[in-house]
Amino acid sequence: MVNHRQRGYSLTEVLLVLAILGIALAVTMPAMSSFMRSYSAKVSADEFVGHLRLARHLSIARHTPVNFTVNANSYSLPDWAAGDLATAPQRTYELAGAVSVVSGTGTVTFRPDGTVSAGSGTIRLEIDLNTDWTGQYDVDVSAAGKVGSTYTRVSS
Repeated sequence: MVNHRQRGYSLTEVLLVLAILGIALAVTMPAMSSFMRSYSAKVSADEFVGHLRLARHLSIARHTPVNFTVNANSYSLPDWAAGDLATAPQRTYELAGAVSVVSGTGTVTFRPDGTVSAGSGTIRLEIDLNTDWTGQYDVDVSAAGKVGSTYTRVSS
């Protein structure tokens, strides 16, 4: 007697599984895309806050004033790899497309002791993803040079 056991899958079974996976992928892609845009915007805002804190630490570590310049869609600080921050070229960083500075543009100048000689106050970043909510980062820079941030999700 010959044993004719089937091995593998039929073409119909493989195509059915691929169709189901395709439908599942088509349903989840818009949600995943929205999540990735939201995540990218939040990371960009967090990186902004981190670089602002870095500027303060550089001024203390290098015993020299450091300027942190804020524009509507970008910011810059001296290239910390350079030996002399006073003559170092500026590194400019673009904010993610959904992130913009809505108030507080200008220059924050950290003194060698870490305090702020110009630019203390609140910098507001807004995350607008063209959905039913927006987010706001309020970045507070005190006269003592402390940098703090608060994230608020705002429904439209």
